[in-house]
Amino acid sequence: MLLECVTIFRLPNYRKVYKFSLHYENASKEYSGKMIKNLVEELKAGGWVFAYIGANQDVDAVADSMSIQNRMAYVGDIRGTEMAHKKMNKSRLGFFDKISKKMSDAKIDLQNDFFEEY
Repeated sequence: MLLECVTIFRLPNYRKVYKFSLHYENASKEYSGKMIKNLVEELKAGGWVFAYIGANQDVDAVADSMSIQNRMAYVGDIRGTEMAHKKMNKSRLGFFDKISKKMSDAKIDLQNDFFEEY
């Protein structure tokens, strides 16, 4: 079973990229792992925020290889996938709330606290 989903949200001053995966990545012939990492680092410097969500793999190792701090591992079955999507939806709503609060609280870290609840 293969599941991949990339979602990009664009707001006036923020970009958020989510990556769901049920397998190890980067069988791509167009981008090497180093190229992806460099692109992620470049986009993060411009305000983009990334989250890597994966099942049945070493999520920390894969996210680290792409320079992504926000990560979530889940079990790649029906229940695990459902729970991951629920957590993702809750985190996305929390992220938008953090954006609105960031205007008055500079301590909120949008780059690294995507899955943290406030």
